[in-house]
Amino acid sequence: ASICTPPPRSLLLIVVVMLGAMVGRQLYRWLAYGEERDELRRVTVQLDSAALNVMRTQLLAGTLRDSIASIDARLEADRRTLAGIERRADGNGLPPALYEQYRRRLEAYNSRVAVRNDQYDRWRGVVDRNHTAVNTYNALGDSMRDLGDRMGEPYLAIPSPSEVAVRYGLEVEAAP
Repeated sequence: ASICTPPPRSLLLIVVVMLGAMVGRQLYRWLAYGEERDELRRVTVQLDSAALNVMRTQLLAGTLRDSIASIDARLEADRRTLAGIERRADGNGLPPALYEQYRRRLEAYNSRVAVRNDQYDRWRGVVDRNHTAVNTYNALGDSMRDLGDRMGEPYLAIPSPSEVAVRYGLEVEAAP
């Protein structure tokens, strides 16, 4: 028996039958799950949109949080300065020149507090939008898993929001 001898016809027949069965199964699945594939395409577009919203709101919330922290640090320094001026007051209050400096610093402090509060309100709104986007993303991911189960694909890959963001070119900072 040489290596070059052709395989027996029965082995070739078995291989052809197996290939035919596999192709037939795939053809059946393609025909049987047409509606599910269409729905999966639709849900995938919606999931991508929700994932991008998750990432955009996370990035914006982080930027606003950093801005608030910076303002808070400045407010703390301003508060210490104002407290130092207040300690120099005697029983009759502050001297006129010092009072004028105190009043200007207090107005600036109050102005920064208003800016900080506006930033905080914006941040709260962005965080609320992020929670809505996360809930939408999770619901769409569950819908995709259900479709996968119906199609006999229980391990359907659901991309994470960061994977979707990278695919669409959204700049995402790496976590420290």
